[in-house]
Amino acid sequence: MSVRAASCTSPELAEFRLHPSTIRFPKLSMGCQTSKDVLPASPSEQRPSLSHIFLQAASKQQARDDSGVGAHRAPASDSHRDVFSIFGERGMSLEASGSVASPSASDNCTPASPSGSIFSTATTASDTERTLVLHRPAGQYFPQLRVSYGIFSDTGIRKNNEDRQTSTSRTVDDELVAFFGLYDGHGGPEVAEYLAENLHENVFSHLCKPTNEPESAQSLQTPDLVLTDAVRTAFAATDEEIFKRQLPSGSTAVSVVVRGSTALVSSVGDSQVVLSTNGQATDMCIAHTPELSSERDRILAAKGQISKGRIYGMLGVSRAFGDIDFKTGRGEFKSRFNGDLVSATPDLVIHEIKSQDEFMVLGCDGLYDVMDPQDVVNFVRAKLGLHGDVQHATEELVSHALALGSTDNVSAIIVCFNQDEQEVLPVTPIQAAQAAEAQKKRAAAATVDSV
Repeated sequence: MSVRAASCTSPELAEFRLHPSTIRFPKLSMGCQTSKDVLPASPSEQRPSLSHIFLQAASKQQARDDSGVGAHRAPASDSHRDVFSIFGERGMSLEASGSVASPSASDNCTPASPSGSIFSTATTASDTERTLVLHRPAGQYFPQLRVSYGIFSDTGIRKNNEDRQTSTSRTVDDELVAFFGLYDGHGGPEVAEYLAENLHENVFSHLCKPTNEPESAQSLQTPDLVLTDAVRTAFAATDEEIFKRQLPSGSTAVSVVVRGSTALVSSVGDSQVVLSTNGQATDMCIAHTPELSSERDRILAAKGQISKGRIYGMLGVSRAFGDIDFKTGRGEFKSRFNGDLVSATPDLVIHEIKSQDEFMVLGCDGLYDVMDPQDVVNFVRAKLGLHGDVQHATEELVSHALALGSTDNVSAIIVCFNQDEQEVLPVTPIQAAQAAEAQKKRAAAATVDSV
């Protein structure tokens, strides 16, 4: 059984019609040419129909990055520091049984081809100037998904920006699927950039992968089960490839996959996804840190140690891609541990998008360290109610986090849901006053902390 992605293009680019305190989106007449051997769409009764669906892409990135990150290269053999040497630097003596061999210099990272995608973009830190990452007019649209979004990242006070973001789509079983990913790198940008170029490709590859199971077994696989299996498998395969390539550094990851009326939220690490439902914030993720009881138990069961809330006093997240020195369940030292100290297994949350759901905000810890989920929702609603521009609202959110004193790179993706042409509810004067008061208190607290 083969699957080929449909090719969809729009001859025109529509724009927002702005109204005071609301945002409204115009209907679009889309033409979509599909290949003859695309699998039939799932029955309409299984998934609500969302017609005239589109996605606006006006993604920018403000980055003052001097690193000049380019192609991924495996480190030279003498540059790799194994888990024993790193622990030794911290005064911890572990018996070493050998060294980890690095791959050959020819083992370069090659991004997967975005075949079948209407567009595929990984926003990356670039030069010292503010850079338009998507070099195309604003207003790209996806049929079958009434979604608009904005992406923005700022280096902040750091020297380099290690955050990366992705927005892309594929046609799967005659149905468009959108992918949004945000990756917060640590110890370097290599793993985050690899994720931005490859994780979504692996998700779509597994989502479209033909199955040899009989039709009776296939019929038992619901769209949600197929989607969660694809994401879980893709995350594991991507982390294994990073380990094989011996890429330095590590990265957290949060992603949202939108298919029909379903949003699948995936999280690895301490980045967050927050949902706004009629102005009420819901945190869709649990931060994976060694201080979380379930994570602590897992690390200790793997024969790891936790000191000052960090794994061996060094790493503050318990789940991440990369961090190959802590992937102790594989390689030369797997006999010394009972599995990986740092896992790339994602938490998965299926959410059925309802008319009251307004938007999701994907953000790194540089955002959520200085703004709690409700503050973020109040801020975004106020900005969308003021001007209705989701990209501008994303830029303002990032800038506001920096103004509050964030000391990290700050990145955010806002994904707005606009089913059945529902308007985003206006922000009430009380909500606006509450948001302003909360922001003043947080700014005052940040000032006190800095003194």
